[in-house]
Amino acid sequence: AVLATDVTAVLIDPMDESSLPKGLLARHSVLASDLHAIGNLAADFFLERKFLHFAFVGEVHGINWSRERGAAFADRIRSAGFGCTTYGPLSPREKRDWGIECDRLCEWLKKLPKPVAVFAAMDVRGRQVLDACLMAGLDVPHEVAVLAVDNDELICDSTTPPLSSIALDTERMGYEAARLLDRAMRQGRQVRRVTLKFAPLAVVPRRSTEA
Repeated sequence: AVLATDVTAVLIDPMDESSLPKGLLARHSVLASDLHAIGNLAADFFLERKFLHFAFVGEVHGINWSRERGAAFADRIRSAGFGCTTYGPLSPREKRDWGIECDRLCEWLKKLPKPVAVFAAMDVRGRQVLDACLMAGLDVPHEVAVLAVDNDELICDSTTPPLSSIALDTERMGYEAARLLDRAMRQGRQVRRVTLKFAPLAVVPRRSTEA
């Protein structure tokens, strides 16, 4: 529908180009979080706390922003001389049903060397990791420290224990999107396409990483 209209649009954190209509990304401005900076920030946060074992739990469907955050995290960990274990891939049934997947995540977490620093691709996934640790009898943060992304306070402050998370610059991203659209409406025509990346703001530490 966006591609079919002759109006300016701004795409925020779009999916893989292969999943979108051909030409959509080339036509419209794209504002996106810096996925590599997010992964690097997560790795540096754990490395500064002297962890020796690291793991990544991605979004269940392996969407582009999850894959790239995980790859950047693992690359930074390996460049520091350590290994990084990645969870998955999941079966179609596990992707559809957390109840089915949960047992597998519990067993995977129990087999990791401890203490381990786990980076989750987003807060919802971080909450599932914490739930799995609780079910598996794993102590958070002393056996498993968990850091996620988005800093959704509704999620992060209601988990057991509260979830550490990376805050993204989404407010400025929304402002820039509105500014681009305002300029287009004032000029009455398409404006020059721009691509902007926004670095993460900071890690917001909570109990889940206070090992």
